[in-house]
Amino acid sequence: MSENRAVPQDNDAILGGGSLAPQQGVILGGLAGLKQQLQQGEREATVEDVVRSLNYGEEGVQFILKAIAKNCSREVWEYVDRDILASREPRWILAQGVAVWNRWRGHYFQKNWMHALYIDLSWIDLAGAVLSGINLRGCNLKGANLENAVLMGAKLFDCNFAVANLKNANCDRANFNRANLQWADLRNATLRHASLKRVNCDRANLQGANLENANLANCNLENASFSGVSLQGANLGIINRSIEHLRPANLVGIKMRICSSKIPLDLSGFNLQSANLCRSDLHHANLQGVNLQQANLENVNLKGANLKNANLTRVLLSRGDLRNSSLQGANLTQAKLRNVNLKNADLTKATLRKAKLKNINLSDADLTQADLSRVVSIRVNYTKAKFSLTNRRGSYFEQ
Repeated sequence: MSENRAVPQDNDAILGGGSLAPQQGVILGGLAGLKQQLQQGEREATVEDVVRSLNYGEEGVQFILKAIAKNCSREVWEYVDRDILASREPRWILAQGVAVWNRWRGHYFQKNWMHALYIDLSWIDLAGAVLSGINLRGCNLKGANLENAVLMGAKLFDCNFAVANLKNANCDRANFNRANLQWADLRNATLRHASLKRVNCDRANLQGANLENANLANCNLENASFSGVSLQGANLGIINRSIEHLRPANLVGIKMRICSSKIPLDLSGFNLQSANLCRSDLHHANLQGVNLQQANLENVNLKGANLKNANLTRVLLSRGDLRNSSLQGANLTQAKLRNVNLKNADLTKATLRKAKLKNINLSDADLTQADLSRVVSIRVNYTKAKFSLTNRRGSYFEQ
């Protein structure tokens, strides 16, 4: 017959000092008494408390772990690690909660960092688990089920999430740097302000995911699904290949530096409103009809680019090269152009209303039927430029 732990034992602590218990009262001792002392913060747990808790089986073990996870002496934790956790599987320790796991992981890492760095949690079921702030660095989570899990601020760098299920997971501000997300399912996941630098997202399903203001520098996004993805304000770092796979995504305010490509890029129809494309190389690129409203195009090479009917309203274009580019019908209303080379550019029927031009080379440019009304033009070279039927009403020109 199993021993009844609800009945006070010889090793139980009786609360109440030396006074007698009320005639009809209950003597509070055993595990309940220990819980009251430690949960109310009357004192810090001791090794003796740990020993006593072990007398109450699994319930006592689980209680004492949670009680000391955030606050206990090194002596107490070393005793727990040696006499309790050393014989337990990592999956069992994880089930005790984030505080216990992180304390154990940190202590284990100090003792044996090689083994602590790689822990096998493959195919584990953590659906709906609240794991905010957890440290899973380097763990193998291949095939893990993390659907609807909360991983806000989690340390997930160097983890293997291949074919893992992260649908609807909340990963805001999580660190995925260098993680493997190949074939992972991240549909409708939230990764705002998350760091995914040098992450492998090959063939990952990101449909409907929120990656606003996330850092995806040097991230492998080829063959990933981006239908309905929001990359607003995200940083893609240096891009040296086509971004056609990003066409279905929301790229408003995105930050990226596009490098030269042997094959001219086709960005026609992209919505790059408020994008930061500083120092990008887009020579001979097709940007027809692209929305670059309020974009930052400082030091961008657009030599020979096709910008027909592009929306460049309030764009910042500084130290750019647009020689031989086509800007037919483009809208540059209130654009700010400084130190830009537009030699031999085609600005036929372009709108530059209220634009500010300073130190611009428009020699040999075609401004036929262009709208230059209320333009402020300072030190602009118009040598051999064509002005047939150009509207210059209210403009200010200064050499």
